[in-house]
Amino acid sequence: QKLDPHGFDARNAVCQWAADNLDMLESFIPETYPRVVEEQKTSDEPIFITAAVSANVVMVLLLVSLFFTYRKRNTKAMYYVQPSFLYFLEIGLLLVTTAAWQMTVPSEAGACIVRPWLESIGYYFAL
Repeated sequence: QKLDPHGFDARNAVCQWAADNLDMLESFIPETYPRVVEEQKTSDEPIFITAAVSANVVMVLLLVSLFFTYRKRNTKAMYYVQPSFLYFLEIGLLLVTTAAWQMTVPSEAGACIVRPWLESIGYYFAL
């Protein structure tokens, strides 16, 4: 049609159609737009309390396991198990548990960035 000297005929046609049918387009917008985000305090819910307690228990157990792995590293059984492998495994699981624990506390800007890194690096070490 050569309506636009710069070759944007399609854009011009779409804009013209949108201007002609503005009432129909507005009918697709929900009445509740823009939505209002309601903050909910979820830290008091039993599922979050259970998750926090579970994460803390697992962290304590992993720290105890790390301590005994280090303490018994020179025994014959630990020599064959290779303590360096156990350190990688335990530290990876500790990082994953730390990321899981962070999901139970109120989010800060830094926590949102750190959590995926802890999970990824933790799974890298643990798996």
